[in-house]
Amino acid sequence: MPEFGPRTLSNPIYWDGNGGFAAYNTGANSLTLTGGVTLTSNREIWVNYPQIVTFAGGIGEALGSYYFHKRGIGIMELAAPATHSGATYIENSGALILRDQGVLANTSFVEPRFGSTLQIDNTGLYLSDRIRDLANINLRAGSVVYIGAPGQASSETLWDLNIAGYTQYGQTVLTRVSTAPGSSVALNFNSINTNNQQNILNFVGQGAEIGSA
Repeated sequence: MPEFGPRTLSNPIYWDGNGGFAAYNTGANSLTLTGGVTLTSNREIWVNYPQIVTFAGGIGEALGSYYFHKRGIGIMELAAPATHSGATYIENSGALILRDQGVLANTSFVEPRFGSTLQIDNTGLYLSDRIRDLANINLRAGSVVYIGAPGQASSETLWDLNIAGYTQYGQTVLTRVSTAPGSSVALNFNSINTNNQQNILNFVGQGAEIGSA
């Protein structure tokens, strides 16, 4: 629970219960965990305030196939590999960001829910396989954002995109390409599936201006 500026915690953590982080005053009260985190069962981890919690030492599991449930309005960054083999959930309008060495190497699927965002960010380091190719993305009124690396071709291949939301909500897939020469992005899915409830799916591309042509 950091206050009065950023904090770093280097201890290894065995996550033995559901819980989370709270920061007060401003979003400058970020927390970086450089020690590894081990899930000892299915776990919910909350980021309750508009702060950033960075897992720089990775996330693993002790035994079994455990899910990881990020909750709360704050931002959680994975800057090192997460090797849990269960599902990955994102909820309560926050974001889970994969950057630097952050990957979801073994997760069965990723499910952003109700205003939450999965963001794959290659601006600092480009990795072509941040999420395992056979992992589904289930959108329940959530979003996927894919940001390419400057000056090179960036791509990510996933399995099915499942639209599992509700008729009154929309889902968004956004790709962002750098304006640097030689930049391109490609986010590939095996198929797109809906639950036959007339869901809304928005595709958005951001980058250089198209111009007047």
